[in-house]
Amino acid sequence: MSLSPSTRLGPYEILSRLGAGGMGEVYRARDTRLGRDVAIKILPGDLSGDPSRRARFEQEARAVAALNHPNILGLYDIGGQDGTDYMVTEFVAGETLAALMERGPIATRKLLDIAVEIADGMAAAHAARITHRDLKPLNIMIDRDGRVKILDFGLAKQAPPASADADETMTAAQTQPGMIMGTVNYMSPEQVRGQPADHRSDQFSFGLILYEMAGGRKPFDRPDTIQTMSAILTDDPPPIERVIPAPLRWAIDRCLAKDATGRYESSRDLFHELRSLRDHLSETSTTTQAAAPTVAVAPTAVARRPIPWTLAAAFALGVLATFAALWLMAGPEIPDQSAYRFVPLSFAPGGQSDLVWSPDSKAVAYAAREASGPWQVFLRYLDSPTPIQLTHTAESSSPVSWSPDGKRIFLRVDRKPRAIWSVATVGGEPEMAAALPEGLVTGALSPDHKVGAALRRGGDGIYTVWHGSVPSGPFQRYSPDPFATRAFYNYPGLAFSPDGTQILLLLNGAQDREEAWLLPYPPNPSHPPRLVLQGLPSYEGTPDFSWMPDSRHVVVAIKTSREAATQLWMADTRSQERHALTSGTTTSISPVVSPDGRRIAFTELTRIFDVLSVDLATAAVHPLVLTERDESMPAWASKKPALAFVTDRNGPQELWLHVDGSPDRPLVTARDFPPDTTQWFMGPALSPEADRVVYTRVETQGGGAHLWISALAGGAPVPLTNDSVSTEYPGSWSPDGNWFAYLSMRNDHWSLMKAKASGQAVPIAVKADADRTNDAVPCWSLAGDWIVYGENLYSPDGATVKSLGSHKSAAYVFAPDGKRVYGMRADGDKELLFSVDIATGQEKIVGDAGKNFRPASNLNPAIRFSMAPDGKSFVYSAPRSSSNLWILEGFGGKAGFFARLGLR
Repeated sequence: MSLSPSTRLGPYEILSRLGAGGMGEVYRARDTRLGRDVAIKILPGDLSGDPSRRARFEQEARAVAALNHPNILGLYDIGGQDGTDYMVTEFVAGETLAALMERGPIATRKLLDIAVEIADGMAAAHAARITHRDLKPLNIMIDRDGRVKILDFGLAKQAPPASADADETMTAAQTQPGMIMGTVNYMSPEQVRGQPADHRSDQFSFGLILYEMAGGRKPFDRPDTIQTMSAILTDDPPPIERVIPAPLRWAIDRCLAKDATGRYESSRDLFHELRSLRDHLSETSTTTQAAAPTVAVAPTAVARRPIPWTLAAAFALGVLATFAALWLMAGPEIPDQSAYRFVPLSFAPGGQSDLVWSPDSKAVAYAAREASGPWQVFLRYLDSPTPIQLTHTAESSSPVSWSPDGKRIFLRVDRKPRAIWSVATVGGEPEMAAALPEGLVTGALSPDHKVGAALRRGGDGIYTVWHGSVPSGPFQRYSPDPFATRAFYNYPGLAFSPDGTQILLLLNGAQDREEAWLLPYPPNPSHPPRLVLQGLPSYEGTPDFSWMPDSRHVVVAIKTSREAATQLWMADTRSQERHALTSGTTTSISPVVSPDGRRIAFTELTRIFDVLSVDLATAAVHPLVLTERDESMPAWASKKPALAFVTDRNGPQELWLHVDGSPDRPLVTARDFPPDTTQWFMGPALSPEADRVVYTRVETQGGGAHLWISALAGGAPVPLTNDSVSTEYPGSWSPDGNWFAYLSMRNDHWSLMKAKASGQAVPIAVKADADRTNDAVPCWSLAGDWIVYGENLYSPDGATVKSLGSHKSAAYVFAPDGKRVYGMRADGDKELLFSVDIATGQEKIVGDAGKNFRPASNLNPAIRFSMAPDGKSFVYSAPRSSSNLWILEGFGGKAGFFARLGLR
């Protein structure tokens, strides 16, 4: 089956044919919703009837869906139309590694750049227990920016058996012992023997690729398939006849060990070894396996003294070695922490935030407040000991930027219409400066304030960057926009560079990972946006950042591990290098660099979550689980006095159990899963009898989130559903313990789902396309007749929907009799506890819990109100926090040897 241009598969319009194989065809297509090019692989109707081929197609979709890594081809969608199954992946514009190698051996530096990215992607797949089994140059793409993408997971191409070309893929109907799978020239010995292949088999294939990149030929290439397979089993690869670093030769030799036990125990170790070699290539002595020519010496020859050119060469080599050592010792500029000076700026008891520098770097404006009341804007000159309060608004106000002439400050004010306001630096009533567009997420102004950029949602539901003159406009969509997305996680960041020629966008969108996009400005189709600062950690959401005056470096707030506190880092948008500016156990966020580049203002944040219990009769709140670490996302079992919650008291997040009168103990930890694969746990929910717990586990690679179920008696965790594509968020048990209701997101659409609590169950939609209205999770009534989510009640079969009205509660929980729901909402400095009668919709205020006990969660959506078994109270989590402003001075690096000479 072939598809002609303009053919539609769902929202995808076919543009051209890219290739074909035994499993079907691959096309370039246009996603008409997001306006981006994609690749579509189809399984035609005549093949979908073959169970083995359909299984292989589905296997590939599952494998790719389980991975989210910058060096692995991303899966966007799967679907079917008129008997044709298809999967949609990112489109990679570039060339295959095979095409690159046709031009001969690859230079060592480039070879290592490519090898490190292949190894990184391969290690990510192996960490997820996925073995590629067909790793070869044709399955590796190199895009126009030089990034490597591994393709074709789980899909083998069927080829004629005996006369098959050695570069074609041989396959069998199933992956059974004794069946040969893979591409002959890149098979491991165990694949040739038809034995099961694990991650070490991929290492052998990778070693063959490394050998070919270095030597310019295949190590076991023979005239026919049988001879090639025999050579893989018995022959040693010929020596590589070019000079390569000895550690690279050793890595290739280890990968090509005939016995799998002689290869790397972990592909992550292989990745680290290659990365270290690449990063220290200039320090590595090179060697060659080529035989050195021997010189025959006549018996009468007389030994001679070194001639002058030999001495000169030796001297020159010594000088070069000395300068090389100086260069290595010099390295990049690093911070001299002995020169640091931390200056306290603002410590108001109610907190402070949103600092902006004056154009001359002599003053700052920021938002602060006393213990209660709205946030106000303050101005502080650095040579003055006290700040000046600029605003006295009834609503909270916070600064956005200074005017270029330094005479006014632009503000956000929590009033309608939604707009940017301004106030003079001498104070006064804010004046409206410009209305804000609908769907705005975040915005930025150019240094001269003549151009604005905004990340906002368009009429087509797509979030992307718009730009135009301010304040009059018009605004137009930035193009091209490969970062466009229908949904995003965390809070994106957007800022013009100081020279106004670039925009940096940080967001976690459709790729489900933190990405930094550098957008040339004005837009230039010949220089499209490019990814920078690759590999940004996402342990604390999308990082805050601020440009340095050179329009090249940025200061970024990064949390590098689950246990570490967020710190300030200096990052280079060109070389991708970064180094830490600060360290310690306190959290440093929201860096703002002064225009002269001499100071960095930042927020020191302390935020600890506690498990609280609120009395339903009086609204009185008391702590239930209280430590100096995060204790959050609690949930009672409905029939037993047992409470599950998330804690980081041991460092990484873990699920623990609380029972009155007994010490708290762990329920589920990262040790229950493969090493280095778990990033977070979210929203544990105990079954009514407290014998099982369902929770969301967020994976380290790409942040995929899925529901798991564990027995409190022990045993291996099991996925709750068989849905490996959707993102699954926390939920609630049915009162009989047979079902679980939860939130699911797929293709940027949220749905209220349910599944049997048996493990690997088929999910059933209660309400498809249910809007995510807040950060709450669904709650199932103890009577079993309703599931509350948002401001609506849903019958478990999805047939009936009943509105509660608009009470704007952070979450809801059912009373034990099922006739009322309880909620909490902010009202100024109050946090009101109220109930709503389900039959009449009538609201009743119970009391004020106080703003210090406002419900929140350190991960979302995960806010839950969980009724205690006695029906007299419910639990939730709330933060204790403080935020103070500091200024860091003296953070310039120690200049290296060449920097002092003015050569770097």
